[in-house]
Amino acid sequence: CEFHGRGGPRMKAIAGDGFFQINDGNQFLYTRAGNFSVNANGEIVLASADRGRPLEPAISIPQDTMQISINQDGIVSVLQAGQTQLNQIGQIQLAQFLNNQGLLQLGDNLYGQTVGSGNPNINSPGQNGIGTIQQQFLEASNVEPVTEPRPRERALLDGRRPFAVCGVMPGKRDGGRGRLIVTQDAVEGDLGSADLNARASAQARTQLGTEQSSLHEISGHAVFFDVFLPPPQLVLCGAGDDARPLARFAADVGFRVVVVDRRPGYLTVERFPGAARLVESDGAELSERLALDAASYAVVMTHNFADDQAYLRALLRAPVAYIGMLGPRQRTERIVRNVSAAGPVDETRIFGPVGLDIGTDGAEQVALAVIAEVLAVRSGRRADSLRERPTPIHAPLD
Repeated sequence: CEFHGRGGPRMKAIAGDGFFQINDGNQFLYTRAGNFSVNANGEIVLASADRGRPLEPAISIPQDTMQISINQDGIVSVLQAGQTQLNQIGQIQLAQFLNNQGLLQLGDNLYGQTVGSGNPNINSPGQNGIGTIQQQFLEASNVEPVTEPRPRERALLDGRRPFAVCGVMPGKRDGGRGRLIVTQDAVEGDLGSADLNARASAQARTQLGTEQSSLHEISGHAVFFDVFLPPPQLVLCGAGDDARPLARFAADVGFRVVVVDRRPGYLTVERFPGAARLVESDGAELSERLALDAASYAVVMTHNFADDQAYLRALLRAPVAYIGMLGPRQRTERIVRNVSAAGPVDETRIFGPVGLDIGTDGAEQVALAVIAEVLAVRSGRRADSLRERPTPIHAPLD
């Protein structure tokens, strides 16, 4: 989850089922958008700070807050001026419905309860089948307000590279202001002294890949290390109408969605509002246009035999963990035979026909089956019913 204090809103994501509950005065509304900020009264609100609706239950941020943290269980902690440790001030609660399809769409990513949806079940994230909140540490605006795009950070995320942003907390000592962006092989920026830069860079590199942001005392300064890992990425090769619900569902459960097609007319924000990138590319150019790593998953769904074959060939050359092939089994087998004529193919990563066998009909249901299969592959679990699981549902596998 991500938002910055008092000012411009940022997105938060729920990984799994559940909705944020919003207080609209006379009623509660529900959303998965997670576009939150902090208003002038210190309340966490949905949408812009001047017209936001408060989160329910209400959580207020102290005025002297320098940094905000929200973990995957929804626990909200703050670092206040003069302190060196985070203090818990509240916990976000999520709502779960028996029938999400029964909710009333109100626009602006807001939903209302109906008889068809049933009453909401309110629980903490991660409890009783409710999803979790993607973890992130956050800076409040009195540290460094984010008022303009961060092109370097965006480029690193697009390139699937972990990095840390180092910033000095306000304190009694002068100097050391600024920020450093640290990757495994480069450092950009300045904290005010060569010694502080070197020490902070060394500490940052010990945390890369851990997803553990933290505060450290370095050369007499309190330095906050904000660690960023590229989120799991779902690449949709094909921008047809059936890709739209798949893109939407994938974004809802926390994937960074990239839609690829050689036809630019299909790649529009109106068709894919939740996509992080829209990439015009055929299979031959895919590796040049898009970074693919082991945290990448792909679904090939152009409905064109030659295009699907070209995308599969490119994806097999990359370390993607999952390649779903839309279409009949015989079609996928024929494509794989053609590709394997040039050399051995790792068929363990190919899932065709794509999706779990749950009896689907229509693009939305197929999308649900595909997302469920991707999540199962990502977690290393078999797609069995939870009633067959002898251990607690969130317990790690042996």
